[in-house]
Amino acid sequence: MTDLVLVSTQPRVYILGSLTPAQEIFVAVAGSGAVLAVWLLWHLLRPGWRLAGETLSCIAAIELLGWSLSALNYPAPDISRDVSRFLRAAQLHPAWVIAGCLLLAAAGLLIARWTRRPRT
Repeated sequence: MTDLVLVSTQPRVYILGSLTPAQEIFVAVAGSGAVLAVWLLWHLLRPGWRLAGETLSCIAAIELLGWSLSALNYPAPDISRDVSRFLRAAQLHPAWVIAGCLLLAAAGLLIARWTRRPRT
């Protein structure tokens, strides 16, 4: 390994060639979906590190907020590549992305409340 970058505004994966619409959708949501999956696993497994759980919650919320704001600005040229790629491939109206983010956020709040450990 020659370089490790944890936070970057540059894409970390480049795909040469054309993809099917389903592959485009997968590529678009894979990064954010991984963040949300890690958040869900953390809350279901309920390890005792409260600060890490709160940090993951903030990162997941930022992902959903970013997708929502990017969908609001679609088709502006400076929005997230993931959101524009997803909307083009799925041929959805941006309102569906916003609604999906709101549903995921509401489900996340319910899961967080359901899995909350009592303070000791």
